[in-house]
Amino acid sequence: MKPFLCLENLNKQFGQFTALNDISLTIEKGEFICFLGPSGCGKTTLLRMIAGLESCEQGHIWQNGANITHLPPEKRDFGIVFQSYALFPNLTVFENIAIGLRQQRASKVAIEQQVNHWLETIGLPEIGDKFPGQLSGGQQQRVALARALILSPGLLLLDEPLSALDAKVRIHLRETIRTLQKQLGITTIMVTHDQEEAMAMADRIVVMNHGVVEQIGTPEAIYQQPASRFVAGFIGAMNFLDLAGGKKGQPHIIGVRPEDIHLTASAPGSLQIPVRIERTEFQGPLLRVECQLIDCSSTLRADIPIHQITTANLTPGTETCIWIEHRRMQHFRQEEVV
Repeated sequence: MKPFLCLENLNKQFGQFTALNDISLTIEKGEFICFLGPSGCGKTTLLRMIAGLESCEQGHIWQNGANITHLPPEKRDFGIVFQSYALFPNLTVFENIAIGLRQQRASKVAIEQQVNHWLETIGLPEIGDKFPGQLSGGQQQRVALARALILSPGLLLLDEPLSALDAKVRIHLRETIRTLQKQLGITTIMVTHDQEEAMAMADRIVVMNHGVVEQIGTPEAIYQQPASRFVAGFIGAMNFLDLAGGKKGQPHIIGVRPEDIHLTASAPGSLQIPVRIERTEFQGPLLRVECQLIDCSSTLRADIPIHQITTANLTPGTETCIWIEHRRMQHFRQEEVV
């Protein structure tokens, strides 16, 4: 069975700047995919190429078995939600959601039924006669989502839809989007620079950097088995230590997550490192401890569960030892260090 969406060797140049460099990936029907990476990595350009909003200079895009590489946006099967909501301020909520059905010349009865259904679905059944300016940011984005979905597209594209919202609303809306996506079974691609958002929502994450794909995988795989130093540092917190030596090109840069550093007694198969406590920071269920290695100027961060603190002296200036299980260490090559 062919994948629902297939990107083959996509390239994009803006003058001398390479926005995308030989991007290939496949997406299965019903998957929720996140394009994740820092600003300027190419993730939004890639989404816009899928939508036909950016021209494809090299490569091919296939959707549901059809080559859509050079089709205009209006000939493609997708709905899109932007960061800026993009609602028409002079139209009511009802009219904003109905605009696609009206362009398709749907009957008045069908429009009424469908718009009311989607207002119920997004949890805003009573706001049809309001204007966008009368709504909160979270409400406007839910209206934009209903407008994108009312035509039952095969593909939903989300261009940083949550980044303009405050933290509490953002968490609530990401849960709403994910629940709705699962209920509809719609293939979805979301662009984000927020790793927490991607980890919480995606079936698979496409980590991008400088126009290339660094890694594709489930949130668990990308967090636990990063394919490169960039991915390890971008997804979650990671300490990098040069402990093992070695020739250039050989694995010798050690990466370890703060939660994998222990102050308790050494377990078999652990590396013991003498450190000096620099400072501590209370974080509720854990204490964040910044340490300096005794033998060099390197520092690292440890996240220690509060229940372990009673057995350790963590006063700044105190010298102690930390332990890291060998199986929790990530190894990276010298040429990956930037």
